[in-house]
This record gives sequence, C-alpha cells and structure tokens, in this order.
Amino acid sequence: MQNLRAQDADVVNFTVVLEDLFDITVILGNDQTATFSTALEYNGGVWEGMGIASGTSDVTMETTGNWNCTIDAADFGPPNPLPIPIDNLGVWIDALGAHTIATGEVVYSCTSPALSQGITNAAAPLISKGAGENAGDASDNLFRLHWRMGTRDNASMHATSMFEPDGKR
Repeated sequence: MQNLRAQDADVVNFTVVLEDLFDITVILGNDQTATFSTALEYNGGVWEGMGIASGTSDVTMETTGNWNCTIDAADFGPPNPLPIPIDNLGVWIDALGAHTIATGEVVYSCTSPALSQGITNAAAPLISKGAGENAGDASDNLFRLHWRMGTRDNASMHATSMFEPDGKR
C-alpha cells in the first residue's frame, strides 16, 4: 500500500472567469450602393441585383446569453436640396443558421420582399428572442439581410415613389 502526502501550506488557487459575450459581425455586404437610373427604378424601387450592389448583408451574432436586435439610421444626407428619408430603405431577412423562426429561437416579421421592414430614425425591433434560447455562435445566429429601397413594400416603408417631390430627391 502506498501513501500520498502533500504539504498543507502549498495550495494552487484556480479561478475561472466566464465573461458575457455579445459580438455582432457583418461578414459580407458591409457596403451597399443603390443606383436609380431609370424611371421604372425611381417609381418601383431597387433591390439586390436590380439597382443595389450587392443588395445583401450576412450578419452573425455570437452570444453567451439571449439577445434582441434593433435597427435604426439617420436620413440619407442631402445629395440634393432635401434629405432622403430613411424609411425609403427596407430590409427582409433569411435565417441561414440553426436558430430560425421555424425552430422557435428567433422572431421577426420581415420574412419576404412584400414584408420588408422600413428603417426608422428610432431603434425598432429587427430580430427578437423567440420562445427558445437564442444564445449561440455564428453557426446558430447567421442571418442574411436583403436590402430594398424605394419599393414601398408595406406601410412601414415610405409611401410614395422616389420620383415624388416630398423630400426624397
């Protein structure tokens, strides 16, 4: 039989620190350009592949806790005498990660071009926590934002075309 002995005075203290993590990253589509060059585009708007290059942004959220995401922006600066109201810009979302509306971890209403959410000057909910837990890494929380401008897709977007002289151009 063997005895193992240690000195009582020498102790190793080991501390573990688990810090909260919330890291949102735009991994693709940081820069977007909307070009209006025809009457059809001024009247009907532009979107990915039709006047907006590239038209999509891929975004990840890496979090150790549940989260909600809001969106807001200032009006576009005055390229002409009047600024362009930010609600001319809209977005709809595809969930590309494991957390989706169908699996219950996240909730959002802008699920198609017809349901695009107009951007506002004040923070508005974009993606919210669903019934399930939405903490996770980039493979869980990966979303594609599809940008649209001047399309008047629903009541949250600017009601008149980019041609109208109500401060849009």
